[in-house]
Amino acid sequence: MSPGGGDFDRAVALVLELEGGPSDDPADPGGATRFGVSLRYALSVGDRDRDGWADFDVDRDGDVDAADIRALPRERAVAEYERAFWSAHRCGELPSRLGVALFDGVVNMGRPAARLLQEALGVEPDGQVGPLTLAAARRAEREARVLDVLGDYLARRAVFYAWLSTFPRFGRGWMRRLFAVHRACLRL
Repeated sequence: MSPGGGDFDRAVALVLELEGGPSDDPADPGGATRFGVSLRYALSVGDRDRDGWADFDVDRDGDVDAADIRALPRERAVAEYERAFWSAHRCGELPSRLGVALFDGVVNMGRPAARLLQEALGVEPDGQVGPLTLAAARRAEREARVLDVLGDYLARRAVFYAWLSTFPRFGRGWMRRLFAVHRACLRL
């Protein structure tokens, strides 16, 4: 079991399934992608551990490029997901269904995912899952409204995607992803 626990294991399995294999679609602004980790993201990370190498310079040739994405080990992607997505957005502190859905959202769309969840929960959207967001999510769970919040959150994601200039190219896949996330969360 991973450090993130059972919900993380389920969430990362879902994301890895939804992300599919490696891709390098010229229309994708993220660039080359493997296990859902895009070149754009890998370039943004830098050298967090301060060891003199960019964290995603997998082939240790002094730069981060598509070759590093193609060589990215699954375990490295999973570790990054746990640290930079699951833990950073406090997904494990949310009711399971909301935590899994938020995790998928931050992997697929970044920070807007947290703001959209906050809107669905009725809290001021700042993109940071903090005490107010967690309290609202727990209140929704106590009041048996988690499924309503989940549906509203996924609908907000759909609207967000529809406004993107890349929607004509990727929209059908994003909508299929939302339905798959909904199905998976209902099984939790």
